[in-house]
Amino acid sequence: MKRAFLASLSWAFLMAVVAPVRATTVYTSTNSGSISSFGPSVLDSGAYVGEEFTAPGGALQSITFYSTTGYQSNPGNIDFVVQSWNGTESIGPALYTAMVTSWLGTANETLTVSGINLSLSAGSQYIAYLAFAGIPNPGSIGVLETGSSTSNSLPGALYYLGTSAGGPVAPAGAWSGSDFPGQQLTYSATFGAALSTPEPAAFALLGTGLAGVFAVRRRRAIAPVTGF
Repeated sequence: MKRAFLASLSWAFLMAVVAPVRATTVYTSTNSGSISSFGPSVLDSGAYVGEEFTAPGGALQSITFYSTTGYQSNPGNIDFVVQSWNGTESIGPALYTAMVTSWLGTANETLTVSGINLSLSAGSQYIAYLAFAGIPNPGSIGVLETGSSTSNSLPGALYYLGTSAGGPVAPAGAWSGSDFPGQQLTYSATFGAALSTPEPAAFALLGTGLAGVFAVRRRRAIAPVTGF
């Protein structure tokens, strides 16, 4: 009985803290054209480009942007940033940043950032963008695709900021978007429940349960044989 109880306890904790099953929803904006080049050669007009969106709630797990053509021969770096949005500009500190390395920007190349796990408030506005300013060995994107606002995408729009001032996090100032009215970047974004990191105490309790199971098994294995 004790052995069965400890085994059940250990299995319950294993399923709870190690291998949870979480539902996800993928939002996509499909290709319907192309837009201008962005990168180190056009910093004054395209240092930052991204997608403003209204969060559905939950956590942003991953996002993919798409490039139709490229013009650089050597791979470079691009910074991916998420910030809050007030309707005209990015505000506050960066909520998430990640360096995308060895980007070549060739035709039909995808730029994916995964493992983001960023909780975003439902109904609030944010912008996820690519930064080419203030980073070492910046890469380029020849032409990004624009998306259709009628696909199963999040409410939002394409915006860019034409300034080389500042670093990977965009400096204060209004972004431009009137060049592409009603358009969104082509992207695929996955939202789901935030992936929690198991607390050390949970692992300790799990380890205690497993140790109890093995201790019971060991005592049974070495118990003296009687009855002869």
